[in-house]
Amino acid sequence: MTASPPHQPTWSTASFGDDGSTTPKELQALGEHLRVCAHLTGRWASLQGAMRDLAAYAAGHVITSLITLIALALLLLPLAS
Repeated sequence: MTASPPHQPTWSTASFGDDGSTTPKELQALGEHLRVCAHLTGRWASLQGAMRDLAAYAAGHVITSLITLIALALLLLPLAS
């Protein structure tokens, strides 16, 4: 026994039966929002991404990262004196 699907959609949209296309005013507001978001990321975004990548690598290679940090500390210890 298979039920037949309904002929009318059972959901509503934000257009409420109107045309769903965007208006120039909406596109202008979206463009302004995207410019503000791009400005907020600024010059620190690439550094933040690099630090995120470094943290992800270190999390996956805990022992290797610890050995590398200890080796660097031992190499830099005579320079600090």
